[in-house]
Parts: sequence; C-alpha cells; structure tokens
Amino acid sequence: METKKKEPIRFIAGFAFVLAAASEMAFYIYLGRLLGRFSVSIPMWIDMAGKVLTGVALFVEMSPLVLAGSAVSLISLIIRGINSHFTVNAGYINAKFWTSGLLWIIFWALVAISVLPVLNKKYARISCFAAGLVELLQFVVIMPEEVAMIKEYGLSIARICDIMPEILLAIGAILLGMALPEMLEKSKKRKITVKQPQSGTESKLEQLGKLNALLEKGYITKEEFDTKKKQIMKAETR
Repeated sequence: METKKKEPIRFIAGFAFVLAAASEMAFYIYLGRLLGRFSVSIPMWIDMAGKVLTGVALFVEMSPLVLAGSAVSLISLIIRGINSHFTVNAGYINAKFWTSGLLWIIFWALVAISVLPVLNKKYARISCFAAGLVELLQFVVIMPEEVAMIKEYGLSIARICDIMPEILLAIGAILLGMALPEMLEKSKKRKITVKQPQSGTESKLEQLGKLNALLEKGYITKEEFDTKKKQIMKAETR
C-alpha cells in the first residue's frame, strides 16, 4: 500500500524532469527565432537527453536508468564547461554557465550519487534533497539577472521557459528523494535471482536420501553407497 502511495510522487518527479528538458528546448527555439538561426550544441542536446532519460527512468521505476540519465547530463555539462575554458568573461552564455551551470553540475552529481547501489536508503534520500536545495540555490543565483531582463523586456513565455528548468529540476529531485527508497528496493529485487531447485536436482536429493536409508538398514555396503553416490553426483554436474 505504501508503494502505491508513492507512485503519484514518482510520476510527478518524472514529468518534472521531462518538462525541464521541454522548457529548455522551448527557450532555445525562441532564441533561434530571435537570432534568425536555431543552434544547439551537441553537449546541450546530450544534457536535455539526460533529463528526459531520468524522467523516463522514473516512469518505468528503474534506478539504474536514473543513474544513466544523470551521468549523461553531468558529462555534457562538464564538456560545456571545458568548451567555455572555465571563464566567466567570454560572453553571456559562458557567464550564465558559471553562475548557474556549476550548480547544475553539483545537482546532477548528487542525483547520480543518490542512486548508486552502495548508498543506503537514508543517504540516498538525503542526496536527492540536497540536489533539490542546490537547484533552488541556483534559482536564487539567477533571479537578479532574470528580474532585470523582465523589467527591461517584460515577462514573456520565453523568459518563463528560461526560469522553469531550475524550478522543475528542484521539484523533481525532492520528489525523487521521496520515491527513491522504494525504487532502490525494487531494483535490488530485480537483480536478485532466486535459484529455484531443478526437478532433476530434487530427484537426486531423494535418491541420496533413499540410498542413505538403504545403508542404515544394512541393505548395501559402505563401498556400494560411495560408488552410487559418486554416480549421482557426477550426473548432477553434467
């Protein structure tokens, strides 16, 4: 029953990650129209793909896919940082990257850590909540710039699309922290394959039991028992 209660939370978290990618794409489309050309770098595409993959992973309730999605976004952001030469004076995009993108790197690192198999449920949840707080901090960091842009150009759909990813990712991470323990538990159960005894194995055990009973009753000798036991065990290993 508890797991069913967590399902809406997990789905909302998944939608939050997917909508974050959709909102980001909408902003890039707006910039493309404004500049007369639509240009999104490969690392940006990879970052959005990572968000979508994380959302899908929540829909299908597979924590390894969450790890894959967060790792994809993390790697793409690091590539973007390297491409910008880790500077804040190479133009608007790079400046924005290092006032908010650095926190994005920390965010995705925390999400990736939260689904590592070595982490227990408590610390996995803490890691997700920490990621959510980091994303809220990112929202606070970019707000002065966003407020200035709104005052100058007004509040537009494009401006909302530029702000929404931070809010959506924060919501997604916090809700992921709430749903993650059950997801980790289910992932562990999937990995554990219970080795069912084969019918042949069961019959061999029965044979050994009957053979032992014959030995105890004196119907066969110890040597005959050992010989027959070896035959049964050899047949088991084939």
